[in-house]
Amino acid sequence: MAHKGDESAPPPDLKRQTREVLQNFSAGGKLSEEFLTEYRLLRDQVRALEAENQRLRNQLETDDALARLLAKVERLEEERRELLTRTAQAEEAQGQFDARFQEVEEQFSSLANLFVASNQLHQQMVPRSVIRRIKEILAQLVGAQAYTVYLLDAPSETLVPIASEGVVGEFLESTELDSVVGRYLKKVELYVTENHLSSEPNFDSPLVVVPLVLESRPVGAIAIFATLEQKSEFSRTDIELFKLLIEHAPSALMTAALFEQAQRKLPGIDSFRDLSI
Repeated sequence: MAHKGDESAPPPDLKRQTREVLQNFSAGGKLSEEFLTEYRLLRDQVRALEAENQRLRNQLETDDALARLLAKVERLEEERRELLTRTAQAEEAQGQFDARFQEVEEQFSSLANLFVASNQLHQQMVPRSVIRRIKEILAQLVGAQAYTVYLLDAPSETLVPIASEGVVGEFLESTELDSVVGRYLKKVELYVTENHLSSEPNFDSPLVVVPLVLESRPVGAIAIFATLEQKSEFSRTDIELFKLLIEHAPSALMTAALFEQAQRKLPGIDSFRDLSI
């Protein structure tokens, strides 16, 4: 017989149902918690994927920018190479222009020297003045330091010194036609040494022999024995000056001598009557 105190307790079926409900609720809570945990994991994965996607997009943009930058660097490098090539070509052209300009300048200077020398020779009507001009050409234009000007004494076949510079004593004497100077005079041949020039004279071996000939007739010679210390070789202008002396010095000297012998009188008109062509 049941007690009155147990009348309020749930029947056994109700307790079982209650336990089942509580168990189901607890299981549903665990399931919800697992779902939430899974959701959070999925959300974190989504965010990580989004971040990775953004990083890849940024990387792609960076690679594209880098590619454009590299392309620009390549273009600039190509322009630099082109500029260097053009600069080298311009420098080469400038060098050729400078060389040509220097050559023209040297030619102009040479022509000026030749004109002045020829003009100075033929302006003089006194033998002493002609010799002075010859010495000026040798010293100032050629750079000769020791030299002798000889005239030929035809009867004795001897070269007699009539002017000199840096040559004294026994070396300033007449010389025979079989000497070095005489041999080049007889051959009517300009001699210019191929050796290095020297400021110390060697009177047995002249550096230059300039034959003086008038209408195939030997008149004299110029021998250079030493040059200025700073002169190492004879230039083309020097050679042209030697040739000028060969062609013009004898006629200038003989003309001045004849004019002085005529007591500086000009010939009369009769001297020119038979010159008509």
